[in-house]
Amino acid sequence: LRIYFNHAEIGDILKPLNVNNIEACVHGSILATNILKQPELYTKDFEIADITLFNDTLGTLSLESQWSDDIGGVRLDANLKNKNRMTAMIDGFIYPTKNTLDLSVIFNKLPLEWMQPFVSDLLYKTSGSISSGLSIEGKMTAPITEGWFKFDNAEIGINYTNVSYQISDTIIEISPHKVGFEGLVIKDQYNNKATVKGSVVHHNFDDMKYALDMDINNLMVLNTEDRTDSLFYGKLFASGNVKMRGDNNGINMDLNIRNDKNSRLKVQIPQTEEASDYKSIVYINVPEEKKVVDLKSLMEAARRDEDDPLNMKLNMTLNVNPGIALGVVINPSTGDNMQVKGNGQIKFGYDLLTEA
Repeated sequence: LRIYFNHAEIGDILKPLNVNNIEACVHGSILATNILKQPELYTKDFEIADITLFNDTLGTLSLESQWSDDIGGVRLDANLKNKNRMTAMIDGFIYPTKNTLDLSVIFNKLPLEWMQPFVSDLLYKTSGSISSGLSIEGKMTAPITEGWFKFDNAEIGINYTNVSYQISDTIIEISPHKVGFEGLVIKDQYNNKATVKGSVVHHNFDDMKYALDMDINNLMVLNTEDRTDSLFYGKLFASGNVKMRGDNNGINMDLNIRNDKNSRLKVQIPQTEEASDYKSIVYINVPEEKKVVDLKSLMEAARRDEDDPLNMKLNMTLNVNPGIALGVVINPSTGDNMQVKGNGQIKFGYDLLTEA
């Protein structure tokens, strides 16, 4: 089977499959032989040029592969270039008959901006780049991964808190059963810092155990003074420590923090709603088919929730001091509010499964 591409537009090919926001031009040929016995794959001058993802240009991907009878596998050489600079490369062998592989993966300051559309619900900003040196070998069903990766001048912005953080260029080590880092530093826009240590112990990326420790020093954790549609808003600086431990069954998180100077926080008391009586009642008939589909979807969602419970237990100790201007909004419509000032300690616990 031989397939030729001559300036084929990927966007036109994918649109019937309802896949949008991907544009590129494909050149070259692919040859597959012995498909029913021992498949062999060859490519010649194969190139995916000018890859654009959500209007962000990734570059041009070149792929060369050649079957070798001597080793019983495919020699693979792929690289991604943007403006003549190599940003990613995969090199090595794949052995289909043995179900094994032996690959090296290199990222050379691959820009992080292309991730933004995929995490837009969580992050409003991703910038900087990522570099890595990885080896992937062994069984395809349980590959062994070793190496490292690190961020270069990375910055992320969190939607919910409206705070952006710079991430230090700390190396993250990857071993066959562990991913971990120490001394990673994040900074807010005022150059206040938090030091983070974390690890994930796993068995072929299953049966994971998480650990994260964070020491915070006057870090801005909230910047929503203009967002009055939330139950709480303001600008909050905090110090203290965060400890998280977890596995596939749940996550335990302990926070012991205090507010720092120049913090301002307003809390809105939830307002009660009034119901009005209407003399005219309008009945809307919902098609029977639609009701069945909706009920089925709800039952499936409920079943998934029951089958995959991931518990989270949160224990928080909040030490409040006069460094915070704390206000309670009693009625947003009339502007009634009160100011609270002093020292105190608030302890809070929450269990996601019991909701208590």
